[in-house]
Amino acid sequence: MGGARYVIVVFLSLLLIGCGPTNVNVAGDFPSALTREIPLVAGVYFDEEFSNYTYTNERKVSIAMGQSQVELFNVVLGDLFRQVAVLDALPQQQSAVDLVIAPHVEDVQLAMPRDTKLQVFEVWIKYNIQVFDGNGQPVADWIMTSYGKSVDQLMSSDETALNQATVMALRDVGVQLITRFARVPDVQRWLEFRLKEQQPVKGGNEV
Repeated sequence: MGGARYVIVVFLSLLLIGCGPTNVNVAGDFPSALTREIPLVAGVYFDEEFSNYTYTNERKVSIAMGQSQVELFNVVLGDLFRQVAVLDALPQQQSAVDLVIAPHVEDVQLAMPRDTKLQVFEVWIKYNIQVFDGNGQPVADWIMTSYGKSVDQLMSSDETALNQATVMALRDVGVQLITRFARVPDVQRWLEFRLKEQQPVKGGNEV
């Protein structure tokens, strides 16, 4: 009986440890990407919720990723456009930028080994990337879902694994911004019209 009682105590102790809080302050690097530059000036607006976004759930998992999100968008948009300005507010009238991008987190989902029985941590982040013209008029609402997972099964802690999975999901955001932004139908139509406006008129009288 003594041996059985010892096993139960050890099991309960491990269970309590596994149910402890998991706090992650996301940190990672987001390298620049080689891409064809869109010859426009873009403004980017990060509201307070986005800049300080922290995911929490009932299992005491907390993932603070606001600062890393801001860093990722600044790096990628800086590669995507000729010039990028960080705005304090959405424009209400004609501004010095051609368009404005305002990202929002719609949802975050996690899958942990205790859920899937697999030795990986997975993170899904759903974004609504709002696009406005320089007057603050809506151009598009782009719903994007990114995905990341920990690739090393021998992570030193849950925090390290979740950090890696979240960084991978953010890098997926960067890839989608670079490869898909200009092909979102509403954005594509607006860009074609705006870039056509900027082309010099041919055949006019020259002085």
